[in-house]
Formats: sequence, C-alpha cells, structure tokens
Amino acid sequence: MTLTTNLRETFAAFYESTASSMNVYAWTLVRWSALAPSAGEDIVQDAFLSVWEVWSGIAFQPDPARRSYLRTTVKNRFLDLCRKSRTTKRSGLDESVKEGEDGCVDLIELAPESFWSQPSSDAEKQVLFKELLDMVRSLPEGEKRMMYLRYLEELTVEEIGTVFGVNKSTVVRKLKNVMEELRDRLSSQALKEII
Repeated sequence: MTLTTNLRETFAAFYESTASSMNVYAWTLVRWSALAPSAGEDIVQDAFLSVWEVWSGIAFQPDPARRSYLRTTVKNRFLDLCRKSRTTKRSGLDESVKEGEDGCVDLIELAPESFWSQPSSDAEKQVLFKELLDMVRSLPEGEKRMMYLRYLEELTVEEIGTVFGVNKSTVVRKLKNVMEELRDRLSSQALKEII
C-alpha cells in the first residue's frame, strides 16, 4: 500500500468518525447567529478541506490532537464568516430575548449537567452547583449565550465580541456583571438557608 493510499484511508476514517460531531458543533455556533442555517455545513466542509491540505503532517498525530485541530478550524471558519458578514445578531446583549422567540435553542441546556458540578461526596456542594446551574439557566438569553461560549466552548473575549458584533470591553463588562450577579444571588441564597 502506498503512502498516498494510506493517507486517503486514514483521512476517510477520520472524516467518518468526526463529521457528525463537527456538524453539531457548527450548528450550535451558527444556529443563533444571523448566518444562514446551511452555513454550518459549509463551515464543516471547508474545515475538512483545510485539514486535508495539511493531513500528511497531522495524520500520524494522536486522534485527540487531530480532533482538536479540526474543532479549532471549524471555530475559526465560523468566526471568519462572522467577521465577513458583520450581520451577527446582537440580540440579548442589551435586551432580554424570550426563550424560543428567535428560534434559538437554549445553549446552556446542551451542556451536560456534569460540566457544572464537581464530583464530590459533599451533598452541600452538589446542591450549590445545582443552584448555580438553575441561576445560569434563568439568565437573559444573551448573557446565557456569552457564558456558554466563554466557559463551555472556551472562546476568547475577542472571539465572543466577533460573534456578537461588539468590542472586547463590552464582552468583559457583560461577563463580569453576570459573574457578580451570580455571586450575589448565590450568597443571598446561602444566607437564606442558614437563617
């Protein structure tokens, strides 16, 4: 078997094992943006083409490294489209959007509950994390989306600004305000339970 044939076969297997999850990932990014719904598929296909171009250099890397490279490529393609279109929705940044009003999914609901909870035998800690999850779910849609992008998708504040069409300082301010609000709500909830 030639090296070229081996590269094609490993790429085909990689594509088969990752295409579905990358389409879901792109869908979560594109779903609530002003980009056309089909943009998610285009982003993923473009990302796979980019990966194919460098496949000979990454084909023999461990699978998690290749998946990480692909996921980063999908994220970067999405951000590029947002920069080019400059039509990304700003909904929820300055006003609350009713759930479902704009056809959006609740992105925080996509996160596994285990993300928000730390494995612990301490029942009080588990209750505290459950309350935090409920508080995040009750945030206005835009703030919830920012939390999702920052803490689940691990986008930088610059990248979140690109997605929402605002500058970095606006994102920092919004995230800081949300964290302070959550801290205050958690503190007052804990005090109520003590009294």
